[in-house]
Amino acid sequence: MLGAMLVVHGTKKFRDRAGGSTDGPGEPLTSLGRWYATVLSWRPRQLALFVHDPTLLPVLTPLAPAATVLARFPDRLAEILELHDVPRAVI
Repeated sequence: MLGAMLVVHGTKKFRDRAGGSTDGPGEPLTSLGRWYATVLSWRPRQLALFVHDPTLLPVLTPLAPAATVLARFPDRLAEILELHDVPRAVI
């Protein structure tokens, strides 16, 4: 859904599970700004918590499968933004 690349800064715990580059661009390439991510271990499953830097908007998504969590994040973000009545053109 979201075509441009998002910049996600993950904790070590998140990067160990999800992978991803540690030397990517430091500046976001979208108007959505910076995102930070960590892993929340809530039994019986683990969640990925993404937080938007300027607004502190939280986005929770299942971590599993961890290898695809970064690829799944833009679609989950689009769902959350739609729930907040963000115009489709912005998303």
